[in-house]
Amino acid sequence: MMREFAQMTIHEAMAAKLDEQQIKEPTQIQRLAMQPILEGRSLTAQSATGTGKTLAYVLPVLQRMEADTDKLQAVVVAPSQELAMQIADVFQTYGSLLRVRVQSAIGGASIQRQLDKLKEKPHVLVGTPGRLEELSGTRKLKWHEVRTIVLDEADQLIKLGEIAKLDKLISRAPRDRQLLLFSATITPEIKEAAVKWMADPMHIEASEEDGGRQTRVEHLSIVSEERDKIDTLRKAIRHLSVRSAMIFVQETARIREVAEKLAYHGLPAEMLYGEAGSRERAEAMRRFRSARTQLLVTTDVASRGLDIPRLSHVIMFDPPTDADQYVHRAGRTGRMGREGTVVLLLTPRQSFLADKFSKALGIPIRPKRIERGAIVETEAGTAQPKRERNRTGDAAVPAAQRKAQAKPAVPAKDKDKAASRQRAKKNKGAPRWLKEKQSREKS
Repeated sequence: MMREFAQMTIHEAMAAKLDEQQIKEPTQIQRLAMQPILEGRSLTAQSATGTGKTLAYVLPVLQRMEADTDKLQAVVVAPSQELAMQIADVFQTYGSLLRVRVQSAIGGASIQRQLDKLKEKPHVLVGTPGRLEELSGTRKLKWHEVRTIVLDEADQLIKLGEIAKLDKLISRAPRDRQLLLFSATITPEIKEAAVKWMADPMHIEASEEDGGRQTRVEHLSIVSEERDKIDTLRKAIRHLSVRSAMIFVQETARIREVAEKLAYHGLPAEMLYGEAGSRERAEAMRRFRSARTQLLVTTDVASRGLDIPRLSHVIMFDPPTDADQYVHRAGRTGRMGREGTVVLLLTPRQSFLADKFSKALGIPIRPKRIERGAIVETEAGTAQPKRERNRTGDAAVPAAQRKAQAKPAVPAKDKDKAASRQRAKKNKGAPRWLKEKQSREKS
C-alpha cells in the first residue's frame, strides 16, 4: 500500500500514516483526483458519500505545501462547523508530519481568538463561508498568496445560498489559483459555477460502486402511525441491536421532544442542530464520537461529509424531502466499505416513499414490521382489508365478513305466506263479523 501511494508522489511519511490507519489502498476517487491536483489543475470531482473524497484532496494539497514559509497557501470552505472541524483534523493528522500549520475558522466561536491564531501564520485555513468572510473583512486574513481553494460539499454550499460569499472569497485569491469543487452530486448550479470560476475546468467522476467496492448497507422501512412513532423508534433501536445511530428529524423544534422521550425510556441521546452554540455542538459531537453516547438526534446539519467510523445505523425519523437528501443521510453509515443499516420510519400515508426512493436510487428498501419483540419481514403486496364507515362513524366489518353474517334472502312467495300467517295470528280472537269481512276483501 505504501508503494502504491508513493507511486502517486505522496510523501513517504503520509503513506506510512495511511498504512498505520489501516487505509490499505487508494479508492477510485483518490486515484482519479490526486495526480491532476498535484499538477495544479482546477477540477470538479464527483463521488458517492463515504468513498474517501477528503483524503483525495488533503494528501495532494499537503504535498504541494511549502512548509518553510509563512504564507497562507490553501483555504478550504465547508457548509457546516462540524464538517469544517473534521476536515481540519484530517489536515492536522497528515500535515503535522510535514510541519504544515493548520487552523480552523468556524462561526459561533470567538472571532478574536481566531484573529490571534492567524498571527501564527497557518499554511492551511479550513472554515465556514460566513466566518471566512468576516475574517477577510478585518484585513488580517491575506489571500494574495493562496494557491488552492477547496469547496467541499460544493452543492450544499450553493444550495444554502452562499454563492455571493463564495464569489467574494474566490475573487480575493490570485487569478491563477487552483480551485477544487468536491461533491457527491454535481448539480447544474455547480457546473455553472465551475464555468464562471475556472478557466479550464476538468471533471472527474468515480463510479457508484467505487471501482468494484460493493456497498454493504442494508435499507429498511417501517410503517407506524404518527402517534406511535417514538415508541416504534424505541423498539427499532432495541431490536436492531443498534451500537450507535444518527436519528434525523426534519424540524429543529422536534429534536428536543424526540431526545427527551428516548431518554425517558433509558436511551440518552445527544442533540445537534444549526441554532445551537458552537461549543454546545462541538461537545455533543465529541461525546458521540467517543462513544459516550449511543444516539445523536440531529437535523440535516449532520448529513454532509461527517465521518463516524463506528456508526452502525442511520434512522430517518422524518422522511427526507427527496432522493438526494436520502443519499446524504444514508451516507453517514457504511462508509469505505463498512457494514451499515438505514431505517426509514414512515406513517401509512408516507409508505409510498419507500418505493419511490428505491426506484429513484436503484436500491432495495425492504419493508419490515415490529412483531412480538422482533423485526420481521413484511411481504410485498399484502394489505389489510378495507373497512367501511357506517353513518355513526364507527368502523364496519369487512365486506366479506358482512356477506358471511348476512341472513339468506327469502323468496317473495314465502314472504306472502309468512305475512298471511302473521295476520291470522294477530286476528285470533277478533269478532266473527271482522274475520268474515277480511276474508271477503282478501278474495
